[in-house]
Amino acid sequence: MRRALALLDGQPESAEHWREELAILSRLSPALMSIYGWSAPEVGDAVEHAAAVGRRLESSADLAPSVANLWLYNFSQARLDRADEISADLFRIARELDDPEIQLQAHHSAWPTLWHRGSFGQASEHIDAALRLYDEDHHAHHCNVYLGHDPAVCGLGINASVQYALGKPSRVPPLEAEAIALARRRRHPPTVAHALWLVCEARVARLEGEGLTAIVAELLQLSEEQELPQLRANALIFLGWALARSDETAVGIVKIEEGLDLLSKMGVQVYLTRSFCLLAEALLTAGLPSAGLTHVARALDGAAEFGDTFYLSRLHQVLRNSYSGSVIGSTRLRRA
Repeated sequence: MRRALALLDGQPESAEHWREELAILSRLSPALMSIYGWSAPEVGDAVEHAAAVGRRLESSADLAPSVANLWLYNFSQARLDRADEISADLFRIARELDDPEIQLQAHHSAWPTLWHRGSFGQASEHIDAALRLYDEDHHAHHCNVYLGHDPAVCGLGINASVQYALGKPSRVPPLEAEAIALARRRRHPPTVAHALWLVCEARVARLEGEGLTAIVAELLQLSEEQELPQLRANALIFLGWALARSDETAVGIVKIEEGLDLLSKMGVQVYLTRSFCLLAEALLTAGLPSAGLTHVARALDGAAEFGDTFYLSRLHQVLRNSYSGSVIGSTRLRRA
């Protein structure tokens, strides 16, 4: 893709030139997201460049992939208000053009933000709407243009966590199985890793260690083979949490800290609240309440700052179980 962009350098500026440049950038951005992480500067440069080029064209359809990729860049940095604005732009473009493909991706941009805000019912509605639009064969190309992964796999995987949060645990295992099965049919490694990651999210959310280790091991191996650092970071965090619940608490804490360090270096903010919560649980299991509660406080600060509240009830439970009545407990709970 970079070589293709270089071939355009020096060519006369025209609508066709910009359209070709935008098409290349729309494929480059998801690839950069996979190999550098969603928040990396390389990603930021590409998505901002694509948005600037897209604004020169009259057709909003050409702009839609770059808008979606710009959404993911902002979402990963926990700029949830900005992410909402970009998502609204996608819905507007889809309505103006009466384009179901863009509508599908508009829903795809809506449900992760709602999930992280704790608006589980609304997230579920957007997932259902997207799945009604989705066709496995017709939309096979979307993972190469929009966000670097298949939209239905994302919806099914996140819906597993959403349905558990809505008090419908019986719906979770079929959603997990369907997400992984669809991802494997795609034969697109970042999508397979995405499915494995979201199944891990759902199992950790419901404190289910059974079967988690095998899925984490596959996620870790795939992310290392394909050099997918953000997914590797999440795999290390989940592996550490699972180890901390067994008799390898010290090793588990090291793994979680390693994953957190990788996320921080990539500039990913949106999963820090969850990750600090899991580290706090591991530290409390190890009999280190002061260190554990420090990370609970960091997680609550992040939830208050970014509006990233999908782990808020779990953080409150950690406080109630470990340090009820403390200064941290009373102050942070009120702030969040």
